[in-house]
Amino acid sequence: MEKQTLLGGPLADRSPTANRKRAASRAAIFTVVTLWALLSWQFLTSRGDARPPTAEPKFRTYPGESIRWRPCGDPLITDQDQDLECGTINVPMDHFASAQTPRTDGAAKAFTVPLVRMRGRSHSATNLLISLGGPGASGVAFLRGRPRARAALRRLVGDGLHIIGFDSRGVSASTPPATCYASEASRARLRARPPTSDLIRDSPYLYAWATNHGRACQDNAGEHLAYVNTPQTAADLNVVLDALGQGQMAYWGVGYGALLGQVYATAYPSRVGRVVLDALPDQKAWFEELLDARRHEDADAVVDGFFEECARAGEGKCALAGRGVTGPALRENVTRVIDALYRSPASAYVSGSAYGVVDDFTARIRGLLREMHTPAHWPALARRLADLRAGDATGMFLAYAGDDDGDDEAGLVVRLNDGRSGPAGGWPQPRMRLLEKMLLLFDRRRFAIGEARALHVKSGVAARGGAGGAGGGF
Repeated sequence: MEKQTLLGGPLADRSPTANRKRAASRAAIFTVVTLWALLSWQFLTSRGDARPPTAEPKFRTYPGESIRWRPCGDPLITDQDQDLECGTINVPMDHFASAQTPRTDGAAKAFTVPLVRMRGRSHSATNLLISLGGPGASGVAFLRGRPRARAALRRLVGDGLHIIGFDSRGVSASTPPATCYASEASRARLRARPPTSDLIRDSPYLYAWATNHGRACQDNAGEHLAYVNTPQTAADLNVVLDALGQGQMAYWGVGYGALLGQVYATAYPSRVGRVVLDALPDQKAWFEELLDARRHEDADAVVDGFFEECARAGEGKCALAGRGVTGPALRENVTRVIDALYRSPASAYVSGSAYGVVDDFTARIRGLLREMHTPAHWPALARRLADLRAGDATGMFLAYAGDDDGDDEAGLVVRLNDGRSGPAGGWPQPRMRLLEKMLLLFDRRRFAIGEARALHVKSGVAARGGAGGAGGGF
């Protein structure tokens, strides 16, 4: 199968792989980009007429397994390689409770962890667990909701493996959920107002809001919140293996999923079979440092690559391109357009029930930065940016203005419990000292502004003992 450029057409010798050779600092980001490009290709999937009802049992069971599976695939997809089945397991709330500890809380309670499996051709195939991002990402939704990605994944790993996605404890459909809101109505009413690119202006509000948000998380989520962390999730994977009757782990993790795999391999080396860890975060920074200065160091390089690929693709394939316009010139031009949105947000009107504005934060963080992870989306991003440059913000508004700004309580809870949080974790107090420390990072890493809300929450949460984490958080 011929590879394609990130903006369409055959790969030239100046592809991201070649760029990676010229710029070693891009390696980790481009690994993620390459993976997601493969998983995001628009493979054609055959769809036939709906199949007639069958007498298939409500539940499926297999020798050696203790999970009761139920069919949960799309009945219109006739491809047997995409046969899906769903199940759940229960995992102890606290895997590390001492035998001498009275089991009145963590060890006596449980999380329910949902699973989805795409079966291989052989009933005796090995189960491959995948975790392609996060924390807070749903592995179940990834496999169930993206048939083209499933087809790409099957092509990548072959027919000899069952592929399992899961929602880790507290995340998505797992119960109890790691949510900081009592209801969806309270979420809409109480979540932080939309951020801007001006940390100095936003900081007083975020600092005050984050203090109350941390208290609400503890009040609404209860005692289980302290057990939503990476070491506990790694221990959950052993429960999954045992329920599958599989002694050795086969695992593919990307991004945070790679960090989870690294923690698992370190804690349970005797159960490691074959493990692939892709785009691995800095483990020391994740668990020990307040601000991960390396987290965004390659973001600018990837954005440069986007504009360079656009210039190479030309006007016919990239809406931003122009005759003789270079990648650096394109980036400078688009950056000026986005910067201008700080003082003069662009108006967008779709209908009487859909209208609003696009500001610089929306365009830069929700739009440009987030789309860098999915090169298959780059042509559409280029079209929206070209329209924005021409004065039409409708495309940017529809695609990005409704985003939740990464307001993902489960993912944030994992970060809080894994790392150092609150004054006890060494975060500077009062607010002005915190602001000074954050400005040092944001002045060097412009895209880091997208983390302003999460960092304010981390700075103010009182530690309650990590329950397997690094000692901070809830």
